[in-house]
Amino acid sequence: MDSSPTALPKSYVQQQVALAIAEDIGDGDITAALLPGDLEVKADVITREYCVISGRAWVDEVFRALDERCVLTWHKQAGERAEPNQRLFSVTGPARSLLTAE
Repeated sequence: MDSSPTALPKSYVQQQVALAIAEDIGDGDITAALLPGDLEVKADVITREYCVISGRAWVDEVFRALDERCVLTWHKQAGERAEPNQRLFSVTGPARSLLTAE
């Protein structure tokens, strides 16, 4: 029996992310707007607990939908285990976009 995860259609992930963004920020992120528009940053996303990586398609789509200038580098892959304080992915891009995606 194949135990690998079944990929969901890309259109489903896009639709779910669009709904979440619309609910969360509506017409804009007023907190992110406080940051300079030209500020570029890098962030590392780490885990605080033991976990198994899942949901990468949604993370990728959030950043793509908000700002295609965001570049993600994954350090863990779907299905891999991670320990506390391990880096899951890094992202670089406009500070406003990273804060909004958070």
